[in-house]
Formats: sequence, C-alpha cells, structure tokens
Amino acid sequence: MKLFWKLFCSIVGVTVLSLSVDGFTLIDGQFRASLEQEVQLLREENDMLRYALSMAAEGQPLSGREELARLAQGMALTTGGHTASFRLSAGAGEELGGNHGIPPDLGPYPLISSLSENQRGWVLRRVAEGAYYLHGASALSLPDETVYLENCRCVSPLFAQRDQQYQRFFYKLLSMAAGVGLLSFTVARAILRPLDRLSAAALVMAAGELSRRVPVTSDDELGQLSENFNAMAERLEEQVAQLTAAAQREKDFTASFTHEIKTPLTSIIGYADLLLSRENSPEQVRDSAGYIFR
Repeated sequence: MKLFWKLFCSIVGVTVLSLSVDGFTLIDGQFRASLEQEVQLLREENDMLRYALSMAAEGQPLSGREELARLAQGMALTTGGHTASFRLSAGAGEELGGNHGIPPDLGPYPLISSLSENQRGWVLRRVAEGAYYLHGASALSLPDETVYLENCRCVSPLFAQRDQQYQRFFYKLLSMAAGVGLLSFTVARAILRPLDRLSAAALVMAAGELSRRVPVTSDDELGQLSENFNAMAERLEEQVAQLTAAAQREKDFTASFTHEIKTPLTSIIGYADLLLSRENSPEQVRDSAGYIFR
C-alpha cells in the first residue's frame, strides 16, 4: 500500500473510530441515566403503593390475603399523568388483586421468587409483543404468609429513542466520515507532494540528467529533505564533471601520444622495409640501421 493511502486511511480510521466511541458512550450514558431514573420512579411508586395500602388499612395489621385484596380493589395511584400498574401475588405466583395494568406476559417469576421478607427488587423484562417493562416487587408480611406487591413501568420509548439516536448518529457519522475523508485526501496530497517531486527528480537523475533540482517550499522535515537532495545532486554533478574531465584529459593525452609517435615509427618502418626488400651494400645497411637507431 502506498504511503498516501496509509496516511489517508489512518486519518479517516482514527477520526471515525474516536467519533464512534464518543457517540456510543454519550448515547449509552444518556440511555442508562434515563433508565436509572425510571427505576427510581418504579421504586417510588412501589413505596407509595405500600403506603396507600397501609393508609387504607388505617394503620391496622393486615389479617390475610382476602383483606389485602379487598383493600387493593379500586385503589389507584397517578403520578405525573401516569397511572401506576400493580398487582398482588402470592408466593406461588397466584394473582390476588390489582388494577390489571400489568401485561399478562409479565409473570411474577423469577422476580418474586428471589425476594425474602421486607425486600424489594426489579428486573428489566421484554414481553412477547417486543415491549420493554421495568418489573418491580416488594414483599409484604401477613400473619400466615408473605405476599408480593408488584408494579411495572413501560420503558419501550427509551429503547425506541436510543435506536433513533443510534440511527441518526450513524448517518451523521457517515457524513462526517465523508467530510474527514475529503479533508484527509487534501491534506495527504499536500504533505506528500514534496515526496512526489523528489521521486520524479530521482528518476530524471537516474536517466542521466544530473542538473535536475527540486524546489524547497517549506522549512519542515520534508523541506530539509529537499535541501539535502539538492546538495547531494550538486555534489554528484560536480564529481561526475570531474570524472568526465579526467577521462577527456586521458583521451587527449592518448591522441597526442599517438600523433607524436606516428612520425618516427613511419621512418623506422620505411628503413626496415628498405633493408628487407632488396640487397643493400654494407654502407647502406649501416646508414639505414643508424637512422632506425636514432
């Protein structure tokens, strides 16, 4: 992979990853805070229902499940425009009474089976229709048994709101990724342009054009690299020029030496040929040998 794409993908990847983590953390934190608020309201409703039962009993101890069911009949609790849904259940899960606002699919188990006397708890349940409910319960002590006061709150809007936020964030993330990608493309091209010029200059110098130089447009590391490249190219051009001049001097010396030695060699060859081609007197042989010797 080219350096340009490495730089481009790194910038886009890190930016998208950080935005994704921040967005998920923000949305999930907001959802958890809203859910915790609903849990607190669920507990407060349960406490108020217990208080309403004690007020209906006029502070007298409850004698049995029949009296408790009678007191619960027709009892209603409305807070903030929301009518609390509740029911009374026996330890075996038998429904004793209530306002029939709790969905049938929201059975008492396993919540009430985990509660002991004077304890309360809650669970998040999903019913068959796909709705989400907070299911709360607290134990009530009767003389001969323990019954359970259950209530619930529908929190499906919280999950729907979270899904909508995730969807909106996803589309925003796509648009931000496109913007970051365009910006990263421009920045990467601007950063790597000096390297492209250096690569092109190196190819030209490899082809033999040693006078090629690259412009220095910045004082950063890439600008320093361009300056070092120009200094190297200048030094290389000087050395090649020196080698070329030395080779030319050797060539000139060889040519001069050849020219200078050509004339005496011609005389030597001529007198030698004269000695070999015909009969000569001793005087002619001695004269020719003298010329050759000199």
